[in-house]
Amino acid sequence: MSVRTTIEIAGAKQNNLKNISVEIPRDQLTVITGVSGSGKSSLAFDVIYGEGQRRFLDSISTFAKSRISQLKKAKVDYVRGLSPVIAIEQKKSNNNPRSTVGTVTDINDYLRLLYATAGVGRCPECGHSLKQLSAAQIAERISSLPSGTVVELRAPVYKVFGEEYSFTFQQLREKGYKNLLVDGEPFSLAEKENSMRPGNITLKWSLTASS
Repeated sequence: MSVRTTIEIAGAKQNNLKNISVEIPRDQLTVITGVSGSGKSSLAFDVIYGEGQRRFLDSISTFAKSRISQLKKAKVDYVRGLSPVIAIEQKKSNNNPRSTVGTVTDINDYLRLLYATAGVGRCPECGHSLKQLSAAQIAERISSLPSGTVVELRAPVYKVFGEEYSFTFQQLREKGYKNLLVDGEPFSLAEKENSMRPGNITLKWSLTASS
């Protein structure tokens, strides 16, 4: 069975529409024009969007349905080839200012599940895929490197709120750390003065792989 390439509307009698039948191509931008009162909005919103909304509401939870204003069934003989749809209007329909189309319709939950199971995370810098590894797996991977390979490990450091950077440096020194990256430049806690005001601090220490 071939997929329909048009939206077929037959016998639309909503508001100013006088038993209109029309076919609209799918996957294309279609503009509905006409004089005032000719039924443009009735065709676009009451018939096409109204029927698509009913099909969309059939696929979501009862709780999500209660938060969406539902349109009445349009006066039309039938509509074929129409997918479930959402219409976005420039008006506030929910009292929660943080609500979006995704949260109100529960689509956000499905997208989160889809991305978590089927998506592949990638590093924005190098493009390599990201995989979750346990500490044991990381240690095993380092151990598998050729003997003598130097592995550099890094971790971000954040200044304690209300304290100077010298206090942060002193804490790191007491914990045994010596080497940092400050704004991307090497920085030694043992050799340099710590009165500077850097932007980004990263711990840096090296391991040497052995067979």
